[in-house]
Amino acid sequence: MMGKSIFMAAASVALFAPAAAFATPASDLAANMASALQGLVGKQPDSPFTITSIKADSETLVISVDGESGWREDKSAADLSAAFVGGFCTKAASMFDSGMKLRVDTSENGGDKLWTGPTVDHCPAK
Repeated sequence: MMGKSIFMAAASVALFAPAAAFATPASDLAANMASALQGLVGKQPDSPFTITSIKADSETLVISVDGESGWREDKSAADLSAAFVGGFCTKAASMFDSGMKLRVDTSENGGDKLWTGPTVDHCPAK
């Protein structure tokens, strides 16, 4: 699993999502959520992962996650994104109802190489 930081992010979204009016444009919702989740940026206790940034790119909430060298192993950016989005969907599946999207980008060991994840607009099938 992706670690404690992902579940903290999902819990934060779950707390924020019900307060979001569905009439709010998706771009505003993504910007508001990015702002509300800034406290998650940085090393999380008991987690090998670091959320390095949370930002909005139009209607997309973009979360960048860094881990130790090799943490990505043979996983594709799509596989890692699916695991992360699945964590969000267990707590706040309604976040996509407004048209907001989510993208998870990953890196290793603080390096410059960033694997851009796919932009997701729905929860994965169960």
